[in-house]
Amino acid sequence: MNWIRRLCRAIWELFIEDGSFALTILIWVTVTGFLLAKILRVQWRGPALLVGLLAILFENVRRTAKPPGSR
Repeated sequence: MNWIRRLCRAIWELFIEDGSFALTILIWVTVTGFLLAKILRVQWRGPALLVGLLAILFENVRRTAKPPGSR
């Protein structure tokens, strides 16, 4: 039974390394899908989704990046 737990954990970590990153993406997709769909015009929904996802990505990279010279 322990090998099943290790296998499931390995598969989970393969796709979701940073839980807060994945959760933030899911929240943003939900917000743009439901709330902003009622506020924004159709032609602005895609760019709003893209800008939000890029901001989330850049923030995650900034947070996890190591300072130069440290290994």
